[in-house]
Amino acid sequence: MDEKRDVIFTKSFDCIIDMDVKHGIKRVEIDCNVYMQHTKKSFPDVEELMIGPDVDEICIPNTLFPNVQMVYSDSIFFLAGRYLVKKRNGRPTLLNAFCKDEALEISVIVSIADYALANSNIKKIPYNYSALIRCEPMAFKDSYFEKQPFVNGVKTAGRIIVAIDPEADEVILPDEEYSMATCAVGVNLADVKHLVIHNPNSICVYGIKGVPKEVTFVTTPETHYNHIINVMHAAKPGDGYYVEKVNIIDKNGQFVEKDGVVYTSDMKTLIACSLSVTDLVIPEGVEEIISYAFANTRIKNVKFPDSLAILNENAFYKCRELQNVDFGSGLDIIKGFAFQECASLTHIKMPPQMKMIGRYAFCDSGVENVELNEGLLLIHEGAFSGCKIDELRLPDSLENIGAFNDASGIKCIKSSHFIKDIPLNACRTGASSYLYDDEFDAVFRYDCGDKTVFLPRCVKKSDCYEFRTVIEGFLQKGSKSNLEYLSLYKYANTREGRERIAYLEYLEFKGEEQKSFLKKRGKQVFMMLLEESDEDAIKFLGLGILTPKAKKDILEIVSKRENYALSAAVLEAINDGKGAKIPNNKFSI
Repeated sequence: MDEKRDVIFTKSFDCIIDMDVKHGIKRVEIDCNVYMQHTKKSFPDVEELMIGPDVDEICIPNTLFPNVQMVYSDSIFFLAGRYLVKKRNGRPTLLNAFCKDEALEISVIVSIADYALANSNIKKIPYNYSALIRCEPMAFKDSYFEKQPFVNGVKTAGRIIVAIDPEADEVILPDEEYSMATCAVGVNLADVKHLVIHNPNSICVYGIKGVPKEVTFVTTPETHYNHIINVMHAAKPGDGYYVEKVNIIDKNGQFVEKDGVVYTSDMKTLIACSLSVTDLVIPEGVEEIISYAFANTRIKNVKFPDSLAILNENAFYKCRELQNVDFGSGLDIIKGFAFQECASLTHIKMPPQMKMIGRYAFCDSGVENVELNEGLLLIHEGAFSGCKIDELRLPDSLENIGAFNDASGIKCIKSSHFIKDIPLNACRTGASSYLYDDEFDAVFRYDCGDKTVFLPRCVKKSDCYEFRTVIEGFLQKGSKSNLEYLSLYKYANTREGRERIAYLEYLEFKGEEQKSFLKKRGKQVFMMLLEESDEDAIKFLGLGILTPKAKKDILEIVSKRENYALSAAVLEAINDGKGAKIPNNKFSI
């Protein structure tokens, strides 16, 4: 037992587990942690608490000191003020509101802990706060708010959802003036059969679990397109919840909902598609699709009307299930990022009227096959960045093509005439910030008319001007070059890049210069190819250009891998100097 003036502490392991305070004592000084959360004692005369520097935990009920007016703190874990507030992971968390006030002042409070309002007199939480983002499951246990009846299927404390009536057929949130800000942990909107909201942010409050299957959104004159999108696309992907049906109550004549899609009332602008729509034929008369209208939806097939003139940026962002797009005969510009990360979109066919494909329009999508139309004038930078395209055939009408940022997946580009932008924008210097790690060694083939060159994605900085000059001199129409082919392997910025191009050039042109280079680098080239494909590595051995020492070294390396089928194929290729197919059956002794 530890006696301090008129306050007596009972301690265990240097923690206060019990105390007694004489009548009339108005100030209690706490110098160590307190664990008295289950006590029935009460000291109503105490008006001030002083927390010492060594204190990092205080667990007490509001009823222990019901009339505290002020908390002073020398501890880095507790804030001074009218309530007991602790910094948990940097978040000011209300532990005790005590019992005196009827209105809670929470301007700095970010979180409300379990039982923080239990048996307190708090009956009002103001609406005009922005910091509060979390209420623990028992934050309102035994509080005034918990004891109130459900109103329209919900209990609230200011902008906080305290509880939802599980028996209610319809829940109407009181969010006409302010959106709901947060909820007690455990509140699950997925249990709500039909939710009515007046503010789009109320459906995505911090900490809420799930979303209802049906939502009615009552709009106002201030309702913006993005507000409609927020409601239409409300989902909790990690939990598998999403809003299946959205009803729009619009008393101002701004919007109309049809078959799961919201348009402007004149049906000229498509605003948002619900997450339940998978196949859509957009009606004639629609002239514009706004940004993010389909973002993250489950759309699989879509047909544009001939009236469509504007497809805004990010319109189909992350539509991972999108497989088919019919562009119609009206749209002539695809704006930037329109189909970014559409993983299931493998084939696209541009309509005859298409004039421009915007920057990063199909970035990181699943596009593997592209049919570009005659009449296309411009492809902006990164349009097919991150796509795995074996062959990109450019139309004769194309005038400009932007930077090939992260276009290491494009293996071959074909055009009937020389397009200066291709070597200019597809190849960067070794110091370029535009290149990604997997691009420094990348190579792509450029077939220009009846001529072919293999271009490194990354060129030595000192050789950049010369590199572009020799390409232009060789490929430009009317060129006086007498070269049968143009070798570019020396311009690659990396060793592996030079080896890769020399190998491809030798396969295509059978040049003595490339043969000599590959002979010197035989072992390294084999290892590079082996990392990509056993077949390519065996094919290289079959060229018959390796030195005896290189053959021996390669055989030793392969033998250590215990891949007997590969070892047998390598041995056969080395012995007869010809290519050998890897046997399907395993080699055994």
